[in-house]
Parts: sequence; C-alpha cells; structure tokens
Amino acid sequence: MKAKKQTKTNALIPQADTTEAIAWNESVKLAAMLLHWNIADGSFDLIRLMHMHQVWSAQRILKQDDQLLAQLLDQWPIADTAPRIWACFHIGPYALISRALIKKGIGIAVLLKDDVYEEQHQVYVKHFRSYFGHDPRSSELQFIRSGSKASLIQLKRCLADGLHVVCFVDGQEGGTSVKSRATIQLYNTEIDVRLGVAMLSHWTKVPVRPLVLTVQGEELHVRSPADYKVEAYEDYTSLLQNCYNIIATLTPQELVQWDVVPTLFDTLMPGRPTEESKATLFKNALWIPIFVRGQHILVDLRSGVGVSISRSEHQLIYGYIQEIMASF
Repeated sequence: MKAKKQTKTNALIPQADTTEAIAWNESVKLAAMLLHWNIADGSFDLIRLMHMHQVWSAQRILKQDDQLLAQLLDQWPIADTAPRIWACFHIGPYALISRALIKKGIGIAVLLKDDVYEEQHQVYVKHFRSYFGHDPRSSELQFIRSGSKASLIQLKRCLADGLHVVCFVDGQEGGTSVKSRATIQLYNTEIDVRLGVAMLSHWTKVPVRPLVLTVQGEELHVRSPADYKVEAYEDYTSLLQNCYNIIATLTPQELVQWDVVPTLFDTLMPGRPTEESKATLFKNALWIPIFVRGQHILVDLRSGVGVSISRSEHQLIYGYIQEIMASF
C-alpha cells in the first residue's frame, strides 16, 4: 500500500517551469500576500484561497462572459457620455469594461502593453465588428502603445476628440522619474504606483472614474464610487490613493481575481530574517512547497523564506495539499 501511494503522489508532481508549476507558484505568492496583509489566516483557509486562485487563473474565457457583459451594461455607473478617464485594475473580468463602452456606442482609446498589443488589438476589433458590422473608425476606437514615449500626448488628443480613455492604474508601464511615481498605502504596505492617469487628467481637465469589477458565483459586482478631478500636482497621489482604497474593500475571495497580487510578493515581502528572529519565525511558519528547477523548496508564507527538503518530503506535502484541494 505504501508503494502504491508513493507512485500516485509522484504522478501529481509537475516539472519545474511547466505551466502547472508556474501557476502553482503564483498561487503560493498570492497566499503569502493575503497573509502578509492580515486578511486571511490559517493554513486551511489559505489553501482554499489558493485553490480558488488556481481555478480563476485557469479560465481563458469566462463561461458567463455574455451574461456578465449584460449585467455590466445594466449596472453601468454613469448615465451621461461625456469623456472620462476610466481608472481600472486587472481584477475580475476587466476586459468587459472596454467591451461595454464599445457596446454602448461610446468612442474609446485603449492603452495596451506592447507585448500584447497585436493580440488584444485583434480581439477588440473582432468585438467591434460583431456589434456594428464594420471595422472601427478612428472616432470610435483607437489603440495606444503604453511603451511609446508619446503615449500620454496621444491619449490627450483622443480625449480632445471626445473619446473615453481606458487605463489600468496597477500596470507597471510609464515613466520612471520621481515625478511620475508616488507611494500609496494598501493594507499594511506601501505600493509604488505610476501617476500617468493623474497627469493626463490634470493636463486635460477630464475627470477620472475608478471602476473595479469582480465576480461572485454568476453575479457581477461593480464598484465605481465617484468622478475625481485633478486640479493640481498635489492631487496626484490622493487620486491614486482613492483608486486603491477600492481594493481595500474587496473580500479575500475577490482578491484572488487580481492578477497583480503574485507580482507584489516579489517587491513587498520582507527581506531575509536575522539570526535573532529565526527561532520565532520558524515556530510560527506556514510551509508550502514551491517548484524551482533542480531543487525541492518549502517557502514560509509568513516571511517568504525558503528551505531545502528532500524530494520525497516535497512530494508528500504537495500531494497532501492536493488532496485537500480536491475536497473543495
């Protein structure tokens, strides 16, 4: 019986650098951040949230896509069509935001990362063509490369022409100078953010409208509290802080839908502990296996510290966690 159980466990272990292993490591990082933010605790609860993140991340296209789009149109937060800068996050079914604006017949300019520009460009055009039966005109849909030095100038022109602008405030593209960045608070940590959205609003006098979408079951939840106007440079940081304050209202179950959380682990987790603090740290540790080429590592979710263990121990712990996840 022991040999059969070991064989079964071996079959569950993905190879490092495979899609499955990378996805697992991302879920571990997410669990560590939720624990660090004091919004989730206990190994069983964290494993449950990791499982939710695995399921969410595996979705290429939401099954309820058309249904959720209809819900967003019904819950659209404003009645008028005056140009706005939509400050969005990579949370939930965020691709529906641009689709909803297109469906409503509102002209938009979309800021796209260079590495997904061609792919996303085709997706947006496809949706537009399906709604209206023709390719979009420049007065209806434009795309701006976020890596371009002239991106803000291009967006300014789009707003002057009456288009709405869709931006993601949690993106890492933008200027690197001190004046183009700021630090805001999220839970018990400081987050480095780009100020492009605030700069654009200040230059154009166009208000910023935060918008966050999440899914719970088959229901879409829309958070979009108010328009914000940037009157001066002193308003830049407060605008971004207000946007991130929406994130602080999300439940842990909704936070697993935020693509950026695993990335924050790499920049926000504390450094390696001192010798004096190791005894306390390891006493309260929550160990989870991760996948690193040529190594068998457990990482402590509380500190981010990793330790090497044997291959058999690594397999046993991973297999046990998979059994718990299967029960969900």
